[in-house]
Amino acid sequence: MFRMKKITLLVLVCLFTISMLAACTGQQTTTTGTTAGTTAGTTAGTTQSGTTAATTTEPPKPVIPFAETFEFSILHGIHPPATESNQIQDLIQELTNTKITYTMVPSSGFMDKASTTLASGTLPDLVYFMWQSVVPSEWIAQGAIIPIETLLDEYGENITKIYYQDDILPYVRHSDGHIYSVNNFCSFTYSTSVMIRHDWLEKLDLTPPATVEQWIEVMKAFRDEDPNETGQNDTIPWIGNNNQWFNAYGITGLYTPVDGELVIRYKHPNYKAAIDNLIYLYNEKLVDPEYITRSTNNTAMDELLITSKAGAVERTGNEATRLTLMLQEVTPEGILGYIEPIQGPGGRWIQARTPIGTAGAVTIQAGDPEKLIQYFNWLWSEEGILTTNFGEEGVHHKIVDGKPVLLPPYDAGYDEARKAGMVANWTPIYWSGDSFITRAMSGKTPETMNEVERLAYDCYTRNGDFSYYAVPGAVTATQSAKDYKADVLDPLSDMEQKVIMGAASYDDLLALMKVVEKELDQILDEVNTAYKAAVGN
Repeated sequence: MFRMKKITLLVLVCLFTISMLAACTGQQTTTTGTTAGTTAGTTAGTTQSGTTAATTTEPPKPVIPFAETFEFSILHGIHPPATESNQIQDLIQELTNTKITYTMVPSSGFMDKASTTLASGTLPDLVYFMWQSVVPSEWIAQGAIIPIETLLDEYGENITKIYYQDDILPYVRHSDGHIYSVNNFCSFTYSTSVMIRHDWLEKLDLTPPATVEQWIEVMKAFRDEDPNETGQNDTIPWIGNNNQWFNAYGITGLYTPVDGELVIRYKHPNYKAAIDNLIYLYNEKLVDPEYITRSTNNTAMDELLITSKAGAVERTGNEATRLTLMLQEVTPEGILGYIEPIQGPGGRWIQARTPIGTAGAVTIQAGDPEKLIQYFNWLWSEEGILTTNFGEEGVHHKIVDGKPVLLPPYDAGYDEARKAGMVANWTPIYWSGDSFITRAMSGKTPETMNEVERLAYDCYTRNGDFSYYAVPGAVTATQSAKDYKADVLDPLSDMEQKVIMGAASYDDLLALMKVVEKELDQILDEVNTAYKAAVGN
C-alpha cells in the first residue's frame, strides 16, 4: 500500500544520491548554446505489466555526451523569475552535446499555447506540461504522445530505479497501464508539520503530548490555565484544519488503502471513532469553532498565533520561524516549534509533499525517442542532478568535504537561482533535498542557525518517519467521481462538518450514505480499478 507506507527508505535513497554528487566534476522561440515503497537504488524494477525489468551492467548507448551533436526541440512554460535563456541551459547543452530549440511560454498562457500546438498538427520533440503531473488526456487520446515504459527499461535506468517503487508508480502510470512522461521528481518529503507553543508547555509544566489522550489533556490546559496571561478565557488550543485528527485514526484523505483497496473515509473502520473524537474536541472548545472558514485563511490564523490566542497548528515547515519571529515582537519568550504528529489508533502520520510534478512527454513526431530518453536519464544522473540543482562548480557552487555548497547569491532563496536556470521545477528534473533545504534556510547549516531559524529546519526535516503520499488525483479523478461530485461527494463532506459541529447527527450521515449508496459504490469501483491499474495489481 503506497500511501500508508513510511517513506524513510526513499529519503535515504535521496540522501545517498546527493552524497554521491562529489564524484561529479559539473510567447518567443529561441535557440541557445551548443550545449508510506519498494527498495530503491537497484538496477531492476517492476515494469508496467508488473514483471521484473531486466538488469544490465552496460550503460545506455550512445553514452552522453552524444558522439554527434543531437538536435531537438522543447515546448514548455516559464515561470518568473526564470529567464528564457540562461547559464544552466547552455551548460546542459555543452555537457550533453545537444543543441536544443526552446519554445518558452509564460506560465499564464502555456495551456493555450499547448492546445493550439496540438491543433496545428506540428509538434516539437518534447512537451513539458507546466504544473501538470499527468499528460493531458486529449494529447493521449489523439495519439500525440508516445508511451515510454519500454524505452525507460532500455535507456532510463536512473529514472526507473525511482519510478519502479510502489510509492511512486501510481503517480506516473496512466490508467491504461502505460507511462507517458518523465516528471519533475521531488526527492524530499518536506511539507507541513505540527507546531505547538513550547513556551506554554514549559510555563504550565506540561510534557509534550504524543497520543490523542495526551493531546486532549494538554489542550484542556491551554484552554483553562491562561497560558497567555490575559486573565481571560480567550485561547483556542488547536486551530486550522482537522487533517491531523483524522490521520491519527489512519484516515489520510478522502481515500485510504485498506487491505489492498481504497476505502472512502466514510466507510473506513476507524471513521466513527475519529468523528466521535472530533465532536468531543469541538464541544469542549479545544478546536477552533470557526475552523471551516479560518483554516483556509492564513492571515486569520497568523493573527491568532502571533497574538497568543492559539496553541497548536499544522502549517508549512517554514512558518515556524516566520511566525515565531512575529510572535516574539509581542511575546519575547514565545516559541512555536516542531512536535511529532499525533499518535492515534491508526498510527502517526503527516502528508508529504507530492513526489511528482511537471510531466515531460515525447511526441509522436519526435525524431529520435531513444536519445530523448537518454537525455532525460542524464538529467537524473549524478552529474545531471548536480547541474540542475547546484549549477556549475566555481560559478554557482563549490565542493566542500565532498558535497556541493551553493555560492552567494544562489544560496539565498530561489530568485537568483532560477534566473540562472537552476531548480526549474516546471521541467522534468530531479529536485534534490539538499538543494531545497539549503535555499529554504538561506544557505545556513544547522550548526550556523540560531534557535529561531532552527525551528523551520526541524519542521521540514523531522517528519520523514511519519510521512505518507496522498493517493494521486489521477487515480481518484474518475468519470463517476466527477459526475457525482456535486450530488454525492460534496453533500457527504458538508454533512461531516455538520455532524462535528452538532448541526446534524451521525445517524443523519448514515442516512445520507444510504441514499447515495449506489452512486458511492460506482465511484469506489472506478477508483479501485484505476488504483489497481496504477499499482500494477
